[in-house]
Amino acid sequence: RKNPALVRPALANPSLPNASVAIASIGLPTNLRDLLDSPADKISPLTGKELVAAKVKQIVFMDGGYNFGCTAGNIGPCGDARCDCWAAAQVTLEDMPASVSMVFSGAGADPDIYTGAGMQTSHPLNSPCRKAYRDWCCNPNGKDGKSGRLSWDPTNCRLCGLTAGN
Repeated sequence: RKNPALVRPALANPSLPNASVAIASIGLPTNLRDLLDSPADKISPLTGKELVAAKVKQIVFMDGGYNFGCTAGNIGPCGDARCDCWAAAQVTLEDMPASVSMVFSGAGADPDIYTGAGMQTSHPLNSPCRKAYRDWCCNPNGKDGKSGRLSWDPTNCRLCGLTAGN
């Protein structure tokens, strides 16, 4: 299990107001599971769950429909939340304090979110944005890449910023 050494000190910072943190959860939910499961320590007398309850107001999860990036198939299923992505997601949701608002981006029958199609087809050839999308793009879901790039990560961060308020 990974040590949530980066998140605990940030949340334990006494100058950080309570209920002021919005988290954009990108990819596998194991880091949040580990944070929630972390014990009190020299950084904070609070457990991870208590820290989250005190400091976090919202978490926006990418790739809705409870997928959580698990479809890559690189973790689980093994029947244990320590090595199974879906089990880690379930534990994360079940253990999340009730005070934390949970938002799921891209939920629905077809949660694929594509961006950049216009940049790949109509921007000038020397456009740095076109080059960035060309370099970043892949062959999403067997498509030709000209329809854009699967963009759960950046759209999730944007949604988190829009819905977090001040």
